[in-house]
Amino acid sequence: WAPADIEMIATQAGDGFTLSGTKSFVLDGHIANSIIVIARTEGSIGEEGLTAFVVDGNADGLARTALATMDQTRKQARLDFDGVA
Repeated sequence: WAPADIEMIATQAGDGFTLSGTKSFVLDGHIANSIIVIARTEGSIGEEGLTAFVVDGNADGLARTALATMDQTRKQARLDFDGVA
């Protein structure tokens, strides 16, 4: 949960970025229309280089998997990003 532990990578691609990595335990991630993601720009270390991105819930390369939870009122998902713009 610490900023230094963020592993998702944002790679510059033309005028934007692509995201690769996994986010786990995302509340309502399986049904969200938009997803706010914190990612590390390539080559950065520690808390430097962290950027917030807004991703469309139906973006190409985004796989969303609902997770089983004990508390059915707080649905969670794993989000896998594979070169998501």
